[in-house]
Amino acid sequence: MKTLYWWNIRGVAKNYAILALKRLILTNKPDMVFLAEPSMDVNNFPKDWLGKLDLKPFAFNNMLHLLPTLWCLGKSNLSHVVIYSDDQQRKHLWNSLQSRIPNTLCCFIGDFNAIISADEYKGNHWTSSIPMQDFFHWSDSNHYIHIPTLGNKFTWSNGRKGRQLTEKRLDREAYTVLALAAVSAGVAVATVSDLEFNLYGKMANPTHRYSGKMAKLNSDLEFNLISFHYCSFLLILLIAIQVK
Repeated sequence: MKTLYWWNIRGVAKNYAILALKRLILTNKPDMVFLAEPSMDVNNFPKDWLGKLDLKPFAFNNMLHLLPTLWCLGKSNLSHVVIYSDDQQRKHLWNSLQSRIPNTLCCFIGDFNAIISADEYKGNHWTSSIPMQDFFHWSDSNHYIHIPTLGNKFTWSNGRKGRQLTEKRLDREAYTVLALAAVSAGVAVATVSDLEFNLYGKMANPTHRYSGKMAKLNSDLEFNLISFHYCSFLLILLIAIQVK
């Protein structure tokens, strides 16, 4: 995997936005692109436009009668898996992945909706340990290597306070042995993130600091791509991984 991008595009129908997106994709050739606030149904967007850029939509949030607020686009050679919260469905998924994915160059990134050990849970209301054991067995039997992280240890919470607070580490990045051996170097630059992967060096620059300061003013000031189009297109670069 080479690069992942997240961009609050605020409307894909705008000419300057779609041109900036095309320029960004052609220049950097990202493997995955996440567009927030596209203000359009993904089915109404020209599929041939994405196809020419070797991208396809693989997921979007269903807002019922409202327009989706998130598009997930990826390369045609990537596989995208939805991990269920139901224990039985999730166990079936682990078994299915184990039978379909050989010991090859493979990387898993995202919210696994499961913890792998008790230290990844914090709270007074412990739930069943069966999902944790299923996840651990799947990971251990396939010899996946989980990358340690900096920053917040827990990546999810129920938003409550006091004794009702529950926190878990659901987001992670796991590699097969061959995939980890293929990673040579990379950079993790983020303006908004609760995870920083130990595997990569970190780099800050004036644009990084500037966009962070502007984000703090978002509640008080109105600013958009027209006014700040030189600020990396207001793009949030989450992770850049260079693979041999």
